[in-house]
Amino acid sequence: MHRSVFITVSGALAIILGVLIFSEAVSAQREGPQGARQPGNGTQPIYNPYPLGLLPSDLASELARVEREVDHIFQEALKQWKAIPPPTVAGNPPTLQGSGMRLVQILGKLELFDKTISVNKNTACSSCHMPYAGFS
Repeated sequence: MHRSVFITVSGALAIILGVLIFSEAVSAQREGPQGARQPGNGTQPIYNPYPLGLLPSDLASELARVEREVDHIFQEALKQWKAIPPPTVAGNPPTLQGSGMRLVQILGKLELFDKTISVNKNTACSSCHMPYAGFS
């Protein structure tokens, strides 16, 4: 009998905990990122640390341009990967010969510009760390 009471109480507590977590997640989504309230509803506007004029007025078009550039470079790297011959491993210790160094470079390019390695599979590292900015 004690075991069935324990199982029933544990199940009820798990359901209550699940409801609490779900309601907190829903309220956090309504508030926006990091708990910031949306502007225009009588609360403070969303925090923007950048000085006026630093960000383009139409930020969405700039983000779309960067995304197109990332996609183009990734497709270019895939073509290079498929076109290069396999390396030769020789020596003691074994080292890559011939196209080995170029394969390592292309692998790095594929990693930097691949969107699928992010948590949500939608953002490449190079979306922020672009080559022309020294990957900073």
